[in-house]
Amino acid sequence: MKKRYPGIVMLFCHLSFTLSVHSQSSPDASAMQALRANLGNPINLEWSDPDPCNLNLVHCLNNHRVDKININSKNLTGSLHPELKNLSELTILEVSTNQLIGPIPSLAGLSLLQQLDFSHNNFSCIPPDFFTGLMSLQSIRLDYNQFSSWEIPESLKDASNLENFLATGANISGTILDFFRADKFPGLIHLHFGYE
Repeated sequence: MKKRYPGIVMLFCHLSFTLSVHSQSSPDASAMQALRANLGNPINLEWSDPDPCNLNLVHCLNNHRVDKININSKNLTGSLHPELKNLSELTILEVSTNQLIGPIPSLAGLSLLQQLDFSHNNFSCIPPDFFTGLMSLQSIRLDYNQFSSWEIPESLKDASNLENFLATGANISGTILDFFRADKFPGLIHLHFGYE
């Protein structure tokens, strides 16, 4: 007659389930690996784990989706990868005070984005469709970048919840005051321009 060990079987099933939950990979792994590669996989970020939810300065939701990236002041070089637009749960992206170059990639369609900080870098341009679908955007900082002369795109009107638009030393041209009317941006608090 065979002996049965129900307790051991239950324990094995529990361990098996626990391991599968913890090893679940994030749908954002590909985009984050592309970002890391474009930044040159810098040692000071300590981004060696393939799971973005285990990365320093990155926050994930319970569903293993990246919602916050804060890599300010890390002496980063390289550029931002276009795959950032695939981080569909992203709410905060802060990359200020580095030495990042190239265009800021389009983040069109990231409807949960609330805060963006690209200030104090060496970005060259911002795409016309950048703000398309950014309905939750409250704050964007573009100060002190090496942008080619550009006009504020019509797509910014999608960001009707905008409170802060900071673009000192960002080489903006064209008509500005008519664009930021109270009926288009009723919650606007800070609007900064200049060429310091």
